Amino acid sequence: MKIFEIDDPYFALIVAENEEKCMDIYEEVICDVEGKEEFLPCIKELETTVAITKVANAVSNETNELVGIHEAGNLVFSCLNSNKSALLALDGDLF
Repeated sequence: MKIFEIDDPYFALIVAENEEKCMDIYEEVICDVEGKEEFLPCIKELETTVAITKVANAVSNETNELVGIHEAGNLVFSCLNSNKSALLALDGDLF
């Protein structure tokens, strides 16, 4: 499993097997993708430590507070170890 970041049109951090599966999750959960060839360069693979930092600095919609480094690490490693695709974080404008 890999961690991917998408910035446009909406921010998302997604755990998926590859870029194509990442795009499928993005379309399913975030929004439709027009022009898939143009969209693929918007998907960046992240190192685990970078992903943990980004999740830690995200605001939880449950608590309305920053997730924090400990919780972020647990979440990221749990998703990676489960071998299942998952959405780690998404654009706050979508709430």
